[in-house]
Amino acid sequence: MLHIRRARRVKIAAQIDRELPGLAAGERHMVIEERLREHTVLEVERTRRRHACAVVEVEGRRAAAARRREREAERARRSAPCAGCGLPDAAGLCPPCSYARRTDQLVQEAVDLAVAARADLDYAEQVAQLTAPCEADTRTLIADVCRRRSGDEAWAAYAAQEVAERVRDERRAAAVRRLMASEDAVAEADAAYEAALRQRPRDHRGAEAAADDACRRTAGYLLRSRLGQLTVLRARVAATGRTAESRDGWGSVNACR
Repeated sequence: MLHIRRARRVKIAAQIDRELPGLAAGERHMVIEERLREHTVLEVERTRRRHACAVVEVEGRRAAAARRREREAERARRSAPCAGCGLPDAAGLCPPCSYARRTDQLVQEAVDLAVAARADLDYAEQVAQLTAPCEADTRTLIADVCRRRSGDEAWAAYAAQEVAERVRDERRAAAVRRLMASEDAVAEADAAYEAALRQRPRDHRGAEAAADDACRRTAGYLLRSRLGQLTVLRARVAATGRTAESRDGWGSVNACR
């Protein structure tokens, strides 16, 4: 770097001598230093621009490479066979299998809602005895409804998903209604009713609305809590392979109704 600066100074000094001959030594030195400063500023700016261009170029290459990888990944995804039936070029899952998978998930949710609202979750055997017939009844119900509808395989799979979703929603509403009759929900409703009347002694309609909201809110909380407890229970059973001590008489109960 030092020899470059020296060469630059010599070159600039030669230019000054050609352009401004006869300058005194002091003036010549001042002019040379000024030209050197101007040259340095220009060189810094050129370096900055080159660096900025290089950064843009590198980022452009990276973005182009990322787009190529995305296109390749998308092509691979689209060409992947269906994981369910093996249909080629199904993007990993064909529509009928996708609907069937979603239906299975909805059936499980519907069964869990029914069992969580009815079973004693301290007894895994009771949960198992309620789960099996409830799932069978749920799948039979969905199949019966779909059988009455015409259509090809894809349409039947879609219809099954649609029916399963409706069943799941109906089970949720039924579970909430059932838990609204629980002691906890009734106690919360009574407390909300009394609190509302204390604030507005003559507003019985408002008190009833507050009680209903409190009862429904408590039932929703109880349902979420019981669903979580059910999930933990099933995970424990799956891990140990054992169920807790059973209670007599639960095998014949229909948990879905």
